[in-house]
Amino acid sequence: MRAQQIRTDSADTLRFGSGSFGAAGLAIAATTCGLLGVFVTSSLAPLLRSDGIVTPAGLGIATAVFFGVSAVVAPMGGRLADRFGSVRVMRVALVVAAASMLAVAVGVTGWQELAVVLGFAGATNGAIQPSTNRYISRLVPSNRQGLAFGVKQAAIPMAILLGGLAVPVAAHVSGWRSIYYFGAAFSLGAALLIRTPSPAAVKPQVAASSAAAGRTGPPLPRRALIVLASGWGLASAGANALGAFFVLGAVHAGFATVTAGMLAVLGSVASIATRIALGAFADRRSGRGFGVVAAMSAVGAVSVALLATDQGWAFFLAAVIGYGIGWGWAGVFNYAIVQTSPGRPGRTTGITQAGAGAGACLGPLAFGALLTHTGYAWAWLAAGAALLLASVVITVGRGMLPAQVCTQGGASSSACEDEPDHHG
Repeated sequence: MRAQQIRTDSADTLRFGSGSFGAAGLAIAATTCGLLGVFVTSSLAPLLRSDGIVTPAGLGIATAVFFGVSAVVAPMGGRLADRFGSVRVMRVALVVAAASMLAVAVGVTGWQELAVVLGFAGATNGAIQPSTNRYISRLVPSNRQGLAFGVKQAAIPMAILLGGLAVPVAAHVSGWRSIYYFGAAFSLGAALLIRTPSPAAVKPQVAASSAAAGRTGPPLPRRALIVLASGWGLASAGANALGAFFVLGAVHAGFATVTAGMLAVLGSVASIATRIALGAFADRRSGRGFGVVAAMSAVGAVSVALLATDQGWAFFLAAVIGYGIGWGWAGVFNYAIVQTSPGRPGRTTGITQAGAGAGACLGPLAFGALLTHTGYAWAWLAAGAALLLASVVITVGRGMLPAQVCTQGGASSSACEDEPDHHG
């Protein structure tokens, strides 16, 4: 038996607005905070290296710890969000994220300490990712969820963009530790702002879209879910190796540190635009979107592999195509997963997020090891191969889905609010 407890905050407690726009805005803020620590560290790696805090291999290990812990925590975070509500989980995680950023600013003097702190930051990411997925699925009408998930997943390149923008500030203005102070303040601010909107403000929108969309079909088979999660993990391995080492690789290829940071910003802008545009497109078409995901991953694989040439044009191409296309499909992927299994969005996306986290852990770790023993060329080729293999695995997972799996389902109006699920 399931009892429902609906929170009744006043309508003005959603500080960024109400309804779908407010939910997406808060979700992207929370997700950005969960990822800020690792991507700021990656962008500031040349400055951290010059201070003797991190080596390329140490950066790979610290990044792997972040995503490894995230992968372990994500399924549990999804279950907690389904049971106690997304908002509670996000608030606690955001406070821990702020503490992690503050710890780097105040006490980190070597890569070992950095790895420990990024481990705590990874736990916050593992909790935030499925919680924000559930938050969107409960508060956004089904006919706008593609756009909402695109906006939410734009938080990943947004974190990379902020990291890239931090490079010139840290290099020429305030030093790298000040960037972590800012990140801690940003995370605490997000924790204070996150609220559940008034049920009266959200329910009419969701109920109307749910009625139009109809009931959902069979749930996503677990075997297909695991295969799709594995595909996401492979893509995450290649894409996060690109994100973690792009600035260092560009500097090695002859770019100035600030220029390399601006290339990372360019790639982030391209990825943000792609994720939002693709999400809006998903709301206007039928189909689950996994075929589009596989094709985009294959295109990204080529651009990443071209970095092995060590040419300046290849880094420009990888910034726009590798970030923008090869890793611009995460929102549509989450949207497709939630639409095919709307009953437990936290738990389901917790499993796929575990795959993503595992890949994000092993990718930078393997890249760092390859870089140490073989150089950048073979490491970039391996990252491209991971993205290409991901395309194949996602295509296989797509073929395992039943023909009648719902493509436009939505949550029923009785489950529209961000409420905990209690079982007795």
